Amino acid sequence: MSRLAVQGTRSLQLCRQSLNHHIPSQPFRRGPAAIQCFSKLGQRQALASRIWQPSQPRCYATATVSAPSGTGAETATATTQNKAVPDLTKLSTVVEQTRNRFLSAGGIPAGQLTLVALRTCQTAASAIKPHLNRKDMKPPPSASSTLLALDNNGSKTKPPQKESTRIQDTASRISNAAYEIVTSANVVLTPEILELYVDIQSSLGRPSTIPDVFSLFGSKSLPVKSGDAVVYKKQNPKRSAAAIEPDLAAKALDAAVAAKDLDAAIGIVETCYTGSPFVKQKLMRTMSLPALVVLPTPFAVYAISSQFAHLHYNIDPVTMTKVTFALGMAYVVFTSSLGLIAKATVMDQMVRVTWAPGIPLRERWMREEERAALDKIAMAWGFKETWRHGEEGGVEWACLREYIGQKGMVLDRIDFMEGMN
Repeated sequence: MSRLAVQGTRSLQLCRQSLNHHIPSQPFRRGPAAIQCFSKLGQRQALASRIWQPSQPRCYATATVSAPSGTGAETATATTQNKAVPDLTKLSTVVEQTRNRFLSAGGIPAGQLTLVALRTCQTAASAIKPHLNRKDMKPPPSASSTLLALDNNGSKTKPPQKESTRIQDTASRISNAAYEIVTSANVVLTPEILELYVDIQSSLGRPSTIPDVFSLFGSKSLPVKSGDAVVYKKQNPKRSAAAIEPDLAAKALDAAVAAKDLDAAIGIVETCYTGSPFVKQKLMRTMSLPALVVLPTPFAVYAISSQFAHLHYNIDPVTMTKVTFALGMAYVVFTSSLGLIAKATVMDQMVRVTWAPGIPLRERWMREEERAALDKIAMAWGFKETWRHGEEGGVEWACLREYIGQKGMVLDRIDFMEGMN
């Protein structure tokens, strides 16, 4: 063996002797008691008994203190609730200055410039959104606090304005500024502008102006620059391009439902789903592919019939082609009619608002989105429990029931209610 190996062996023996000097030896046990040393619990106990503890205290310690579960979440929640309210005066000033600069600019503003002005309003709306429905606002001053506010001279000290009132006032200013920007005569409304406007009003909880802006999307005069002047050109409000996109309409309706604004919800349904632009857009969107399939169908059936006629020798080929073509077209028409009827009469998606008896299937299919929107409104304003449907009352519910009845629909039809069929 080499000299290094001999030195390593001696050092290893010295280490073992030192460890055996500090670690007490345990006698070997026979029988079931000896099995405990090989179990996990026995190994932990044996290792715990063999750990060498120094006689002198350590000069430093590295220990990790584990916090109880849920402390981080509670801290984050408390931080969110106690988050300071932004400078409301500064937000209002920035929004109003942006509005004034935008409206004072002459000519037809570019679409990007309009989006930049609306994004300023959106940033301000997002800043005060967490504080609009806070429950930790200071309550209004009571009679006792008013008496205590009297100074020594008997004059009443003016109490500071309530924080929630200042936030609501700032939200109103932001909402009005966005409305003035969108409804400006020289602004050309686009789907991007409408979507950004809906986001602003949804964050502020003020969807009352959304139906008005949606109606302007199709009826607003188009500004055209003619020399140094601006000429306004009328547009056809019944064109298919004047329809509101279904996703944007659903988003606006959700904002009205969240704000519990029944007038805004009904107005969104009227401007988005009841006009001829929506019908034309739906026909173009849903009937394009079926039309491409239906148009060549007679030619395909005639080609198959002419080939089938040559396989029969007892009848004239021309007569056989006509008979086969008539039977083939009858089969196609009958089968497709059954499919259309099944598609138009399905009622699984209806919850509270159903069609009144006598409404044609064609009209049901064309107005299905309108019925679904009214169904969403009824579910939002009524009771959540199914066994309480039909017990609602109040002026708003009575008006909603009458409005749905005038549209050829029934709210809470007794035949379809739980336990009544």
